[in-house]
Amino acid sequence: MDLISLVKQAPARINAAILHISVGAALLLPLPSALAAADQATYTANCTACHASSPPVGAQLNGANSTSVITAANTLHGMGVGGFLGTGSNLSDMATYIGSVTSTAGSTVPVAYHATTGTLSVPNVTLNDAGNGAVTAYGGSASNGTVNGVGTTALTYTHTASNCAADTVTAFGRNAGATVLTSNRTIPISITPPTITAPSPTLSIA
Repeated sequence: MDLISLVKQAPARINAAILHISVGAALLLPLPSALAAADQATYTANCTACHASSPPVGAQLNGANSTSVITAANTLHGMGVGGFLGTGSNLSDMATYIGSVTSTAGSTVPVAYHATTGTLSVPNVTLNDAGNGAVTAYGGSASNGTVNGVGTTALTYTHTASNCAADTVTAFGRNAGATVLTSNRTIPISITPPTITAPSPTLSIA
């Protein structure tokens, strides 16, 4: 093939190559809407006969070790979904769907400089719930302060940093053996600066 023919065919060959790459890449991309529909279908098929279409205690199922949490709920209530529980993909699909409709963000909690908050409200994690006997305590951490009560049923936060930068408590549900059973929850912390009062000047007359 001479040089002129190669030049004439170049655009077509380039377009074909681009099409091939585009199609190949498209096949590798996830299909969010389709996957979400499949996850929801799994929940609907196995749970909505007794539960609402919007999970009432969905917070317990959308994190690490969701298999343990779902199994515990089944044991407590005798839901009779043993075959369903035996399929890892079903558990994963249901946990993914419930996670997608469960809020993990808490409300901002104000705390004074180097002070301690009251008991923190961990969003959508219910301890010792009738529907789940596995999540019995909270865990948590923060960057500019200390999370108190880890491993108990009540968390508080103490500000310890030398600055007033905002902080975030990362909290989660766990069992007595410290196994994490939910995904992380975030609780924003705002720090109120200390009030500095200048001393009153004194006038001394010799």
